[in-house]
Amino acid sequence: MDFLESMQWLHGQRDRGIRPGLDTMQALLARMGNPQKGLQSIVVAGTNGKGSVCAMLSAVLEAAGCSAGTYTSPAVFQLLEQYKLGTSCCTAEQFAQACTLVRQGAEALARDGIYPTGFELETAAAFALFAQQGCGLAVLECGMGGDLDAVNVAENRLLAVITPIAVDHTRFLGDTPEEIARHKAGIVTPGCPLVTAPQTPAVLSVLEDACAAAGSRCIPVPEGALTMLEDTPKGMLLKPEEGEPYLLGLHGAYQCGNAAVALEACRQLAKAGLPISDGDIRRGFAAARHPGRFQLLGEAPVFVLDGAHNPHGMDAFCTGLEQMFPGREILAVMGVFRDKAYDRMLQRLSRTASGLYAVTAPGARGLDARQLGAAAEAYFSRVRVEPDPVQGIREAARHSDAVIAVCGSLSFLAEVAAEINKVK
Repeated sequence: MDFLESMQWLHGQRDRGIRPGLDTMQALLARMGNPQKGLQSIVVAGTNGKGSVCAMLSAVLEAAGCSAGTYTSPAVFQLLEQYKLGTSCCTAEQFAQACTLVRQGAEALARDGIYPTGFELETAAAFALFAQQGCGLAVLECGMGGDLDAVNVAENRLLAVITPIAVDHTRFLGDTPEEIARHKAGIVTPGCPLVTAPQTPAVLSVLEDACAAAGSRCIPVPEGALTMLEDTPKGMLLKPEEGEPYLLGLHGAYQCGNAAVALEACRQLAKAGLPISDGDIRRGFAAARHPGRFQLLGEAPVFVLDGAHNPHGMDAFCTGLEQMFPGREILAVMGVFRDKAYDRMLQRLSRTASGLYAVTAPGARGLDARQLGAAAEAYFSRVRVEPDPVQGIREAARHSDAVIAVCGSLSFLAEVAAEINKVK
């Protein structure tokens, strides 16, 4: 297949929903020749911050000269950004080559009446791509959970990483942080260290128990391991407890915690034998980029795009806005999926933003803007309903002195970013 054919084929496979479990994924990879077996792996799970940590790790590994591929999801602006070779997206031709192998494996499975989900196919494409391009190492972001997530078939695990755990995806993972943590802890394998962000005592106990059962070390990152000195146009200056500050090429105060996790992960990878120096970490952190996470666009007004899509993420986003723009008027453009805790998100957002433009997030899961607007009226004195996200951006852009916070879901950020680039 060429790239267009690959995209058309994948699009046609995306109606199978979510089906947690590893059996189908393992069967698919077996039909593909098990490309995952030749890769060492770093698996990243958690509720928020996974993609940012992966972006930092991939940048550091590239700075260190390691041949690494990185797989994250979902895409924000284009599918290929989910598949990185070093820190660059793979080419359309490379993706098509990998997808061809995946299709061959899927069609072999179909003869046995087994049909992988769209996420399983996209994940299998990552393993195929990295094997075909000679990567020795794969950085893999769990899509949801951990134990039954498709990436958890990865073998030869060097390190497991867990970012902050909060309540999300309750239909599949449970209603409490502790239940969710048990799923996330499934990425721990025998002898594989776990680096974890600061967690509540109950969640940390779950993770420590999982490590003890696997004969692995649990390495908690202490609260405040890195503190923000300032957020500059080039990025954030982060001060460790000892030594010189690190420049991080990402924005948003919440990235302090993500960077602390990535820093400890890099140190553990160096102990595992990867040639990572402090200089590599500094160069990698400065070069790190992650679209759709506290991404700044425009000047009058300033737009801040962030895929904050659950209460924990919204709190982190709002805290970052308050710290970066003290005293500035902040208006929000929000679209969200209907299965998210949007009432709690609105409640937190209302303490930071003075007004809200409610838009409809795309796709079958998108909450109707009118329903979102009605819920927002309990918290905001100024609510405007604009079902079309582009129209919402146009209306918000009339307030040239304000900061426009675009949030609620990653699903519409590409569309609004294109419009913002026209406005500026």
